[in-house]
Amino acid sequence: MHYCSADLAQAMDRAQVLEPDLKRQLRKEMQTMKPRPSLYYPDFIAANQGDRANNLIPGDNKQAHLDQIRADIQQFKASRQLDRVIVLWTANTERFAEVC
Repeated sequence: MHYCSADLAQAMDRAQVLEPDLKRQLRKEMQTMKPRPSLYYPDFIAANQGDRANNLIPGDNKQAHLDQIRADIQQFKASRQLDRVIVLWTANTERFAEVC
């Protein structure tokens, strides 16, 4: 399976972090959704996650990446006629960084 084409039900199976009964309850709805491309910076993300980073916004310009993420959120909000969008950061694979 190419995970960049995975729906959210496949993604939650792969992540193995939700309880089986919760996954069962969410599966039908999650199968209808696909994650938007995101970012991967090897110097920030744990080294063992490189092969999983396959649904990415191309390029290495951080300002362009920020602009794309903002545009994606604005487009999502407008296309669904929403008053508010809540963004949750769910990553838990940050590389260790010593606080100086």
